[in-house]
Amino acid sequence: MSADQELLEREPTLPGVAVLFDEAALTACVQAHQPSVSEVRLRYLRYKPGTAMVAGLTLTAAEGTSFAAARAMSMSDQTKLVKYQDAAQRAGAWSVTEPEHGLCVYDAAADRHLPGLRRVLRSGSEPETGLHALRYKPERRWVGRREAASDGLGPALIKVHRPHAAQAAVTAHRTVAQAGLPVPTLRKTRIRRGLVISDWLPGTPLDATTPTAEQLTELGAVLARLHALPCAGVPGEAATEHRLTAQVHRRRAEDINTAVRAISAVHPEAAELAARTARRVLASLSDRAFRNGVLHGDLSADQVLVRPNGDLALLDLDRSRVGDPIEDLASWIATDLRQGMRRGRAQPLPTALDEYAPFVEAYQRAAGPVAPVHLHDAVAVALLMLADEPFRYRSPDWANEIERIVQAAAWFSGVTRFRAAS
Repeated sequence: MSADQELLEREPTLPGVAVLFDEAALTACVQAHQPSVSEVRLRYLRYKPGTAMVAGLTLTAAEGTSFAAARAMSMSDQTKLVKYQDAAQRAGAWSVTEPEHGLCVYDAAADRHLPGLRRVLRSGSEPETGLHALRYKPERRWVGRREAASDGLGPALIKVHRPHAAQAAVTAHRTVAQAGLPVPTLRKTRIRRGLVISDWLPGTPLDATTPTAEQLTELGAVLARLHALPCAGVPGEAATEHRLTAQVHRRRAEDINTAVRAISAVHPEAAELAARTARRVLASLSDRAFRNGVLHGDLSADQVLVRPNGDLALLDLDRSRVGDPIEDLASWIATDLRQGMRRGRAQPLPTALDEYAPFVEAYQRAAGPVAPVHLHDAVAVALLMLADEPFRYRSPDWANEIERIVQAAAWFSGVTRFRAAS
């Protein structure tokens, strides 16, 4: 029995999930109302057991590809189907409802949580604008590129957020840009619509290459500059170190517990090791003080661009906030380790951190020492937080990938590392 089938057996209250997991059935569902659609692909999931599953979809038609969303709801919550259908009608967008499955599929333009998206998509319907949709997480964020703009400034990156998230992202971005760090220039913001437009920077993301030692050294220095910025106005700012420590403890505990619940929801067999790892990390963090710094908040190789002149630029500060700087180091390492597992080039865990030495050492020269035990704990937390990504992004072997990520987190936390050494 596949991992998808096992999840379906555990989830009888959301019959629409079976349709989402069956792309042929999902395509037929959409085609009944949108005949021009030739294929529907499931690209992204968010799941709350017994309550709902939200899906990001890619639709293929003769005129090109587009994004849509779907929501599978509990059969006891049918009134929400009507709300989503009404929202699509108000937006002038299409929607499909299947009450017998508690399922609603709708065009991205009908996403009521992203109020600026309908206008962006409408303006992008003019051929001369050259609007290309790049990524879409329903009810969270839409990202696209516009080739031509009325300001004559060349290609632009367009993001549509929830309005409160747009405000936080813009505030952090301006703080970083004003300090002279290498980030794209903001062109236009409309906070009430969640709209943020910036320059499209030419270059190659670091995840498309193998970073050199020189690039990792430069990145470590850039990150140290970011963490040294004044925290005033950045989301998560705390008035004192004591309040910051309490705030970081609380947020870390929330993040870790949320991660364990997400793992348990999709892979119960991995949940016990994840929970033991979480308990060990939380115990280790309980008596630790934290430094105060401006974080990137989602640092990974795809968020760092190599410009044509060889300089690095930081991308996507949407989750930037005040917190413990070691989280950025751990995010980079954990994400790269996860990509290595996915691509079959995973490092043996005892030597896994060796390839990041230029990055960590350059950071330490500028920002001060990083205790290895602290870094190990932070990497364990970061791995737990991304452990359900193989399920959310629909990896064919998602259950085994989750197990490998949780096992790596357990090793970094010491749950299995110390046992193996004894």
